Amino acid sequence: MYKQYENNVYKKILIIIVVAVVVAYSTPIAMGLWNERLHIQVEVKVAELTHPKSKGFWSSQIEGILNERPSTRFTLNELDNMIITISNNSDVFDFSVNDSNTRLREALDVLEAPYLGSQDALEAQLLALWFNYVSGYSEGHILSYGGEDYSALDIISLAETAIVAGDEASYEFLKGLCEAYNTAWEE
Repeated sequence: MYKQYENNVYKKILIIIVVAVVVAYSTPIAMGLWNERLHIQVEVKVAELTHPKSKGFWSSQIEGILNERPSTRFTLNELDNMIITISNNSDVFDFSVNDSNTRLREALDVLEAPYLGSQDALEAQLLALWFNYVSGYSEGHILSYGGEDYSALDIISLAETAIVAGDEASYEFLKGLCEAYNTAWEE
């Protein structure tokens, strides 16, 4: 649904640009206002409609690459680079094996149930949040939750600190916070 909407937006923008160029080019000539060739250069930059994605989205992306489905938004290298970036910046996740397929499988294992306890469930949502952060999907999105405003990096810091400290009493709240952030902007 989102991809179809995005494609329709791009088509409408393209049609508007083509019509504007045709009108700008042909009207003055038809009216005899000039005989010189008109050169029009149009550059359009349309920001990709992005927002944070759910844990399921990221699982699907990884599964798609591992199963060689062409319908994913990311390439193997893009997802692998995200995983390496997460691993290099996280105090919780260490995907240090040398094989990209193995790193993808390890990340998928974290994202997918069954979870052995509240820490595993928190880590699954936290990893999805990390993917949103390193992919840029979280940029500009602030979540109001429990009367507080949180950026993705705020939540990542809180969750990682709790996991490293073994603060089990906060795991359920932080899992809910991560999940709320990951899904707040879904359609």
